[in-house]
Amino acid sequence: MIHVSIFFANRKDSEPAWLRAAGQSVIEWVKAQAQSKGKTITGKLTFGSADFTTRFNGDWDAWASTVATVTDAMTGDKLYNMIVVPEYAGGFVGKATASIIEHALLNNVKCYLATFDTNTGGVANVTFLTRITTIECEDGNDYQTGWKVGA
Repeated sequence: MIHVSIFFANRKDSEPAWLRAAGQSVIEWVKAQAQSKGKTITGKLTFGSADFTTRFNGDWDAWASTVATVTDAMTGDKLYNMIVVPEYAGGFVGKATASIIEHALLNNVKCYLATFDTNTGGVANVTFLTRITTIECEDGNDYQTGWKVGA
């Protein structure tokens, strides 16, 4: 059995009902993909907003860099072994998310862009996770959508 611990890089203004549905949908999608390959996965998903509330110490850059490197105090394993970024703006992300992705890629943490079908009664159903392999600054002055993820 494989354990997957997912950091879900949500926006701080995400609607709570959408966030819960999106998170559950990501877990179910990852499990279904594993089952299709004959594997069994257990998964835990932590919302970025919850991690921020718990671990932010006043330094955005320090917090963003630790998302990819922080370890579980009990096991010594990385706290997160997968980063999932919801597709909000055509693959563009803000500065903090870009920094998280950059550190994750440097530390061999898999990153994915999640595409959702929100036309199903307002429920967020993930339709695909695309592997992120690059992050490029398009406009460093735009802290909300200045960085582009690439596959």
